[in-house]
Amino acid sequence: MRDIYIAERLYYHKPGIRVFSGYEESFLATLSVGGGGVVGSLVSFLAPVFRRIRQTFESGRVSEARKLQGKINQFIEAAHLIGMAPATRGWLNLLGVNCGPCKGEKGCLSLEEWGVLIDCLEAFLLDESGRELNWRPAI
Repeated sequence: MRDIYIAERLYYHKPGIRVFSGYEESFLATLSVGGGGVVGSLVSFLAPVFRRIRQTFESGRVSEARKLQGKINQFIEAAHLIGMAPATRGWLNLLGVNCGPCKGEKGCLSLEEWGVLIDCLEAFLLDESGRELNWRPAI
């Protein structure tokens, strides 16, 4: 995780500097060395969960923050499988933000790819007890 190493070095040489993670999947790790935020493709519509990761981490509930980071990482794995642009458009369409037709590298997304997107959203929108989280896209 080169991102974390660079953040640590920056803090060592420039105390008080504000560093943002460039990788959503290492957001929690960057917070652990004093990071100030995250910049990435998924942040635009998953901002509420990134805020929750920060809040739970800063309040000392690290285990809960790790679970939330794990949910973000599921999105990242799916996006790598399908492609970031088609996956993001698919999720936004599923959340009710009309982005038009969603096409993958080989044309329209397959039923399997749509299933992966839906599984990620369901895992994200439901808490461990199956209750729906109070979350809506920031768009």
